[in-house]
Amino acid sequence: MGIPHTEEARRAYREMIVATPGVGDCISGVILYDGTIRQKVHDGTPFIKVLTDAWIILGIKVDAGAKDMAGDPGEKMTEGLDRLPARLQEYVQMGAGFPKWWAVLAIGDGIPSQDCIVANAQALEHYAVMCQEGALVPIVEPEVLMNGTHTMELCGTATEGVPRFTAEARKANRALVDLLGPIAERKNATPAQIALAWLLAQKPWIVPIPGTTKVHRLQENVAAVAVELGESDLRVIESATLQITVQGARYSEAP
Repeated sequence: MGIPHTEEARRAYREMIVATPGVGDCISGVILYDGTIRQKVHDGTPFIKVLTDAWIILGIKVDAGAKDMAGDPGEKMTEGLDRLPARLQEYVQMGAGFPKWWAVLAIGDGIPSQDCIVANAQALEHYAVMCQEGALVPIVEPEVLMNGTHTMELCGTATEGVPRFTAEARKANRALVDLLGPIAERKNATPAQIALAWLLAQKPWIVPIPGTTKVHRLQENVAAVAVELGESDLRVIESATLQITVQGARYSEAP
């Protein structure tokens, strides 16, 4: 297309997006790279100010990229935990509201392996703790790559490699959803809204981030803020959950 591959060309392209009039009416949050969060529009105004003035929440990608995993051909291990607390502190001072860590799992012949799943899960855990200690709300989202010639069935099998997502565990854990039904009916809400309301009632600094691309689900999640759970409601939920054992480990055990 004749567009030069230069830093200025990339900055100008990003400015075209960032400075679009009314962009805040369509976008509520962005995830920037370390280089992008430091850039400015042509008049010297930082991207950060342009975005925050448009009421857009700033996210920042904090990992150092996925590298080849030693001893496991075809698999990746995300790096970047070194000096992460110091970098998070800088991002907070710059105005970032949430971080993103890119953990990837590829599907192929014999992969993802248990080594890869466990290693990336542990890195995600350390990253999340560091973020919370640094006053940031982390996005914890391992990504199963769709690239490849594998079938949908194999993709499902790879996803179910995490014990909690097996068909048996999902069926058993349905009891957690069912116990919220009566409370949801009394509150004229959905079980999902009751779950979010319970989460918000635990700590004043908890900020759940809806993981959906569907508008009606987003509206459902946002409406949970208006659901009020009294002390008796919270006691009922706590008592019921103590009687239900969640099936399936959160992560696979290391071999």
